[in-house]
Amino acid sequence: MCNILSKTIVVSRGVGAYELLYEIHMRILLADDYTSLRELIEEFLEVMGHHVISAEDGAKALSLYQKEAGKFDLIITDIVMPEINGLELTKIIRKHNPLIPVIIISGFAPPQTIDEARSLNAIVYEKPINFELLNSHIELLQLSFGEQL
Repeated sequence: MCNILSKTIVVSRGVGAYELLYEIHMRILLADDYTSLRELIEEFLEVMGHHVISAEDGAKALSLYQKEAGKFDLIITDIVMPEINGLELTKIIRKHNPLIPVIIISGFAPPQTIDEARSLNAIVYEKPINFELLNSHIELLQLSFGEQL
């Protein structure tokens, strides 16, 4: 289920037809205990036009998710965090919504943890984050949401 915050329809004249283009803004839950990185990711996503709700740990992220269940289009979480780590957060969220896209960020997780994250159908990013690649993945998600309109 996609919760598009805004949909901008641009009508341009083609040869004998009108073309509709959709600009999709996603609602993203971001969880990372490293404040400066969380703020950097949040700022990047907001500049890209998305609405970001951020949390400083997995427990806070889970609380936000439960409070607004079904209202997020994407989860981005660090894998190593206090309280509830990103892997556990993903497992819990997947019980409620197995189809929600999840991006897990890893700075120093053991290979078996990375494998487990991938087994949950999460996209795994290694730190430092490649923002161009992150943007590409989000654009692909936006295109898939656009096809559902």
